[in-house]
Amino acid sequence: METLRLIYSLILPWMTGYQVLTFIMRRSLPSFPASLGMAFGLGFGILTQVMLVLGMAGVSYTVFNISAVLIFIWALFFLLSRIKRPCRPSPRPSKRDSWWTALDILILIIITIYTVCSFYRAATMPIFTWDSFATAIYNAKIIYYDRSLASLPYFAHPAYPLHIPMIASWVSFNLGQWNDQLFKITFPLTLLAFLLIYTGFLLRRTNRRWTLLGILMLLSSNLLNFHAFVAYRDLPLMFYNCLTIIFLLEWKDQDHDGYLILAALFSGIGTFVKQEGMAYLLIHALVMLFILLRFKKGSWKETLARTLKFLTPALTIFLIFYFYKIGRGVSTTQYLQFRLGAATGRVPAVFISFFNALFFTANWNILWSFLAVSILLNLRKIFTDENVQILLVSLVLFFGLLISLSIIVGHDFIIHSFDISRVILQIFPLCPLAIVFLNYPEKNEPY
Repeated sequence: METLRLIYSLILPWMTGYQVLTFIMRRSLPSFPASLGMAFGLGFGILTQVMLVLGMAGVSYTVFNISAVLIFIWALFFLLSRIKRPCRPSPRPSKRDSWWTALDILILIIITIYTVCSFYRAATMPIFTWDSFATAIYNAKIIYYDRSLASLPYFAHPAYPLHIPMIASWVSFNLGQWNDQLFKITFPLTLLAFLLIYTGFLLRRTNRRWTLLGILMLLSSNLLNFHAFVAYRDLPLMFYNCLTIIFLLEWKDQDHDGYLILAALFSGIGTFVKQEGMAYLLIHALVMLFILLRFKKGSWKETLARTLKFLTPALTIFLIFYFYKIGRGVSTTQYLQFRLGAATGRVPAVFISFFNALFFTANWNILWSFLAVSILLNLRKIFTDENVQILLVSLVLFFGLLISLSIIVGHDFIIHSFDISRVILQIFPLCPLAIVFLNYPEKNEPY
């Protein structure tokens, strides 16, 4: 019975996300595996926003109340999806790969082992990390026992977003008892959903061999595998942050505004995962404007309409919780102690810490070094490959933001390599993507 309850807690948001995705994409969904991955992230984002709105309205958190709203959303978008709308076929790979080779099979086996191990460790290892106990899980237990947001001002770090605490409490509501072990299954599921979308994205632009290599490079990160079974918020933020960039790339290539709306929703949901998501929303908007002005030149009305199409959903999701916590008397600047006067003295330490975190830890294998070498060996692609340009612009913006904040924010712990590595994880998947696109042969020979 416990297993069935757990499955229900996962399937209902997933199905809701899939139905909303079907409506957004106008029945021109990408491949089924990629659609499942998108539906997972969208569905659990909808779940936590529903719980937020119910909490704001003073409605008690019960399985029935939350389920009723999710089922209503599913039914609404099911009916809307039945309305005849323009349908456009999703692009598929234009070529067929040759037979699987021994190398392809070996890479696939390694990827499978990595993924299975993340599920095993999530299922067998209890929560043991301080940040999980002190923030997300602590707040989740308050939500579970209060069945509301009544104690928000007394949460541990009450300004922190509530995506993970709400998912943990939702799973426990369904189980009928507090359980911070079983809810951890959502973390390897997040990684698996990300891999499904990542795979579909690479397959549409490269071939099977390069797709497998890209996934293998991604999973070679020790820190990523660690975060796939601990209850930190960095992996979910990586999911929403990097997929926002990937959806913007899809929007650029396919000219399908459904991807622009998905990017907006994922960017907004990211602000409800972790505080960095607020700054990342700004970067997403800049990348979107870069694509508009560089690759989608149109009239000012078209540019404004598409800008609003992105900003309206993203900012709405962000502002709901932002104004709610202000209304509850929660400080939103408690942990942002700016010390501009001390910034100059911090510059060398910050740059050294970032350099060490990128190139002299075991967190990323040698991928950041590989990216640097790939850029030097493929300078021409920076000027000819649109995907490379967008990925590099995104990385420059992210690192510019992270380094700038590390210099001016007063917390000394931010320059410690472990803390920097956790933040780098949130943008890390863009590194293997850039490596693949930089090195993928222009005249593709099928493997």
